[in-house]
This record gives sequence, C-alpha cells and structure tokens, in this order.
Amino acid sequence: MTNDPSARPTLARRQLGAELRKLREAAGMTHAEAGAAVELHRNTIAAIEKGKQGTKSYIVKNLCSPEVYDAPPEVMSYLTGLVVKGKQRGLYEKHEPGMKPGIRWFASAEVEYGYIMTWEHLNMPGLLQVPEYYDAQRQTRPPQEAPDEPATKNFRFKRQEVVFGRDPLPRMEFVIGEGALHVMDGLPDVKDAQIARLLEVAKLPGVDIRVLGGFHPAMSGAFTILSPTDPDDELSFVYVDALDACRYLEDPDVVSRFVGTFRTIYSMAIPIKEFLK
Repeated sequence: MTNDPSARPTLARRQLGAELRKLREAAGMTHAEAGAAVELHRNTIAAIEKGKQGTKSYIVKNLCSPEVYDAPPEVMSYLTGLVVKGKQRGLYEKHEPGMKPGIRWFASAEVEYGYIMTWEHLNMPGLLQVPEYYDAQRQTRPPQEAPDEPATKNFRFKRQEVVFGRDPLPRMEFVIGEGALHVMDGLPDVKDAQIARLLEVAKLPGVDIRVLGGFHPAMSGAFTILSPTDPDDELSFVYVDALDACRYLEDPDVVSRFVGTFRTIYSMAIPIKEFLK
C-alpha cells in the first residue's frame, strides 16, 4: 500500500481520466493523435487518463472541442468541474437536472472494479432491480425529479447487462434489509418478478445475496463499497447516495469503517434462498 496519501490519484482525477479515455476511444484516436491535437506528449495523455497526473481546464476544453473529441457541452462542463476537484480527497456530485447518469464515477467503476459490496435497507439494489420494480418505485416520485427518465431507465438496465456480462464476473455481495422485501407485499406481481430475479442472480458464481432483519450496525443508511481487487485495496471507495447528491468517500480510515460494518452485517444476514423458505 502507498504510504504517502498524496501519491494516490484522487477519485476526481480517476473519474476525469476514465471519461477522457472513453471520449478518446469513441473518437477513434490514439494517445499520440490526441496529444498532437492539444500539443501534449502521448505519455501525458496516458497519465491523465490513468488519474496519475492532473491537468488544466483549458486542456480538457480543447480535448472536448468539436475538432478533437466532440463532447457534448454538458459533458465538457462536468469534466472541467472535475479538474477543479482534482486535488480534493473524496467527491461530492449533485444530482443536476439533465445530467447523464452514465458519466458518474460510480457507473464507471462498477463495470471495471473486481469487488462490489452493497447494503440497502429499504430499497432494492439497482443491479438487482427488475423493470416492474423500477416502474412501481418511479410512480411514487415527483415528476420534476427525473426530466430525463427514459435515459435514466435505459441506463439502469444497460448497466445490469454490462456488469453481469463481464467474464469473469466481479465478486458481488448484496445485503438487503428485510423491509425492502416487505414494501412489495401490496404488489404481488412486482414481488414475484423481483424475487425470481434475486434467486436467479444468487446462483451466479461469485454472487451472494443475503437478507437482514432486526437491529444491526448499518441502520443509519445504505452504501456501496467498490474495490479493484479486495476491500483493503488503497483505491477502494464508498458510494453513498441521497436525494440531492451522492458522496464518494476515499479516506482509508473511513473506508475501513464501512468495510468493517459491512462484514458485520454480512455475517448476521441470511442467504436469500434460506430466508424465503
């Protein structure tokens, strides 16, 4: 593990680099071609994409220009914002109207990291939801909350397709609060479809779904831990979502507390198949 925290790329830099890489690849350009377009060496472009090197807003704007990556204005605005946050540990993303869900760091890491641990006490984890559940939940929300609802829904299920299409699958551990199952009691069709999905996914290699009831140390709220390899990896982070924004926590001591909490509730929870007997 790196002893100097300042030597580790921040989440903001990693997200910026991942998004710039995707834009470059979509434009069909090599590191050398992208570097030549903005007067940088190809190794500099590669270092920025890996999050190992910071950059300037004007360089990101030049890369996002119609002549280079031709990125949409909202994407360029988002990425230049990440430049400003590049030296900060942790990351805070507001749920801006019209912001494309796929450009959040959580979505990028989820399809690349090798270990995903999710705790949801009253909601079904996004990776496990069926369309019937998503639609029933969406009907309870104010319409102004999701002006881009079709894009959000399409992204949710495309995200599932990509994650569960990985070979090999990442290690995935889900702990779901008992209440998340009971909220569907009045919608038998939704509940049947959702439970069938849980049992189907639980059969996959490396995937474990458990249910937790009673008092426990994670009653304060839901979270997801993502790690490249294992929870003790220095690049692990915690994702916490809320109505107005989402937070990414990367301080090793903080991540370690969440990992310890998850391991505790995981040991207390019951495998989904056993719970449903």
